[in-house]
Amino acid sequence: SVPGLNFTDVGLGGESHTIRGVTTIQGSEINPATSIYLDDVPITHAGGVGLPYSPNPLLVDIERIEVLRGPQGTLFGASSMGGAVRIIPAAPDDSASAAFAEIQASTLADGGEGYELRGMLNEPFDAGRGAVRAVGYWQDADGFIDNVELGESDVNTRETHGGRLAASYRLADRVGVIGKLTYQRRKSDGSDADDMAVPDRHQSRYVSEPNRDSWTLFNLVINAGFDWGEFVSSSAYYDRTIDTRLDTSDFLGFFFDTAATMTAVNEETARELTQEFRVFSPLEGRFHWLAGLFLQDQASGLDQKFPTAGLEEENREIAALFGSADVLYMGWTDTDLEQVAVFGELGYRATENLEFVLGARWFDIDRNYDSRATGLFNGGFGTAEGDANEDGIIPKLSVTYTTADGLTLYVTAAEGFRPGGVNPPEASDLPECQQELANLGYDGFPIEYDSDSLWSYELGARKTLADGRVWVSGTVYRIDWSDMQSSQLLDCGIGFLENAGSVVNDGFEFEFSANAADWLKFDIGASYIDARLDEDAPNFNAVKGDRVPAVPRFAASLGLNFVLPPIAGIDDRLRLDYRYVGSSYTDFSQDWRLPMPSYEITNVRYSLLGDRWSATLFVENAFDERGIATISDSILGSWETTIAPRRVGLLLRRDF
Repeated sequence: SVPGLNFTDVGLGGESHTIRGVTTIQGSEINPATSIYLDDVPITHAGGVGLPYSPNPLLVDIERIEVLRGPQGTLFGASSMGGAVRIIPAAPDDSASAAFAEIQASTLADGGEGYELRGMLNEPFDAGRGAVRAVGYWQDADGFIDNVELGESDVNTRETHGGRLAASYRLADRVGVIGKLTYQRRKSDGSDADDMAVPDRHQSRYVSEPNRDSWTLFNLVINAGFDWGEFVSSSAYYDRTIDTRLDTSDFLGFFFDTAATMTAVNEETARELTQEFRVFSPLEGRFHWLAGLFLQDQASGLDQKFPTAGLEEENREIAALFGSADVLYMGWTDTDLEQVAVFGELGYRATENLEFVLGARWFDIDRNYDSRATGLFNGGFGTAEGDANEDGIIPKLSVTYTTADGLTLYVTAAEGFRPGGVNPPEASDLPECQQELANLGYDGFPIEYDSDSLWSYELGARKTLADGRVWVSGTVYRIDWSDMQSSQLLDCGIGFLENAGSVVNDGFEFEFSANAADWLKFDIGASYIDARLDEDAPNFNAVKGDRVPAVPRFAASLGLNFVLPPIAGIDDRLRLDYRYVGSSYTDFSQDWRLPMPSYEITNVRYSLLGDRWSATLFVENAFDERGIATISDSILGSWETTIAPRRVGLLLRRDF
């Protein structure tokens, strides 16, 4: 329901997130432009290889979610060009014991049954000076894609389990510490790929495509209050591994007349240490300020191989000349990134109604990479290595004016930044690929791509009316984006990131919320985004004015919440949600691109609310819309990923 925010299923159990059209990659986005935070810790992955989507934590026992639109580089750093999404779990409560248990069962159109179990336990200790909060969950979400080639049903069934453990303790009246451990593991026997050559919600894959995603996050936060303000220290260690298997038999068939099959086997890892210190003053008074230091040490790796089944019998002598006969490509790419950043904001209230805020972030990023590959598809053994340094200052300025009747007007100018990275040179030495690279003006495979940045200019207004029962907000903005990072997929089947040129985004957002009556509340949201090339991009066969891929121009949402008459003394509620997502395209070029039509989603929830229990009947995607999220059409295959079909279920909850 947040205008300007889009979630795209990448087909492997995760999502990419886009705010205000700041993306140039439909589907997986190796170097995200929107940062995702869990509490105070960034869990996006920038400047490395692989990791095609951010972790997707199941939202259990969550206090709130903050969507911060526009570049947030001052406080949140690199990869916040479009904005930031903060997921804030409920913290341990040292005032009272609490617990809940939930069980959910559902059925999926064109699929089967799914089940979920969720629970939370909160317990104070040491006479209320500390508390422990534990959350656990297990989800078995049934799939809806059948593999006609292998005769397998619902191959994209997903099982997810995980939990959080948090403990807080007050060392003194104004000093506290909280430690948090979060773990989640998701596994699936197949992808969400819906092949175009077979009936809807079917695929034709010659080999199975299981995928796994597991991650762990440790976080230690120390808070200390003083008369002048507050000090916060946040230390975190993050470890993530993604294992995927993808059928690349069509890619093999492009080079060999064979019935053999080939699988792309990927193991992608990330290990990251972050440390942030913040000090800030109270908001009262004419001046208020914030200052911080951010340290990051990140190591990522991609191990990839293309094993074949049967090809060694036909081509043993050729393949053996370049390494293993039954593995046509093996590659390893390791990257390291170290970052130091100093940031701050200073607010000044010139009058009771007028406030200025000036912010800046200085950063210094060092990265290096080491890539090795061998096999027939690599032309034998080869290596590549290098390093790069980037530093700079990201500024921000905002002015806010509040009129006597409560209308708030604001204007903001801010810069966003995203670091460059490394392209794994998978199969790039093939003659067909080398010729295509030469046609694009490259002297060999582009191992590196550069950073990109943008400036955003925003004008907005918001006001509360009718004694707080009505809230309205509107924003217009312009984004000037330089050296845009974008994905390139060659006809020979390899892909990489490059800097494509300049983009302009013009847009507006509108939100309206009202308590229309004691029995009715409604919310309306809408956004318009005109994201287009600001210069010709020959490598994409695109010209100035072509639309940025995967960015719908128009989106809108409507939410209705009804308080119904009690049934036998039991309160009940009805919630209706509707969302419209406009059409977009798969590529820049009008000659190459494919359309992704608009679609609509309608969700319905009816709840009975007892004293310490609730029962909710829900229908998601009530009209079983087949909305297309991504499309791929190349020698790797022609397939789509779509939104999930209609799901009907029952959720039972008991509070203790």
